[in-house]
Amino acid sequence: MRPKKKKTELPVASPLIFARIDSTRLTKGEKRKQLILDAMIDAIAKKGLDETSFDTIGKTTKMLRTHVSYYFSNREEMIRSTFEYTIQSLQRVTVAYIEGAKNDKQRFQRTIEAPFVWLKKYPKFGPVIALMYYYCAHKASFKPLQDMLRQMGEKRHVGCLEPWVQAKKITRAQAVALARLIQTIQTGYLVQYFNSHYPHSIDQLKNMTVATAFKLLDSESKR
Repeated sequence: MRPKKKKTELPVASPLIFARIDSTRLTKGEKRKQLILDAMIDAIAKKGLDETSFDTIGKTTKMLRTHVSYYFSNREEMIRSTFEYTIQSLQRVTVAYIEGAKNDKQRFQRTIEAPFVWLKKYPKFGPVIALMYYYCAHKASFKPLQDMLRQMGEKRHVGCLEPWVQAKKITRAQAVALARLIQTIQTGYLVQYFNSHYPHSIDQLKNMTVATAFKLLDSESKR
């Protein structure tokens, strides 16, 4: 009998972001932080980084500038928390989507589809992810965020490939290499989608990625 699968756990990005999982338990202060982060995401999506000053966010949230600065000591902290929230949103959607899988094959497929499902549901996060890539490329202090996102994705793919490893269709080393390749394909398609006039819809890109992933898995299984 195959052992029962453990429920996928969400990574803890920060106390603030983790607290948002159950919004009914947020304190008044946490709800204000939530309001600020939502305003940050909307501002980045619609107008870009220039519209994310304490003054502009204060006007959007109907807070005084001093109230915004009370919750975030500086603009960089506010931007970092916005990135953390974005990662947490992706993880929440991914976990819920994967847990709906009925078998190993569907679980693997849903792991591949999840980022596309998330971005289609919440397109405003596309510009935020693009901005995070920029920050990670230019600020060493932000690189751990991208490292965390990449490692979580790779680990999840490897976990979903475990049945093939157990069945000795692929080795664990092949699973790790395949997970990293799939992660790279996912990221490439998503970046092209929200950074250019790509000639395919997000659903088409999702289906293309799934088809490619299964071809790669089949190829590795025959080696």
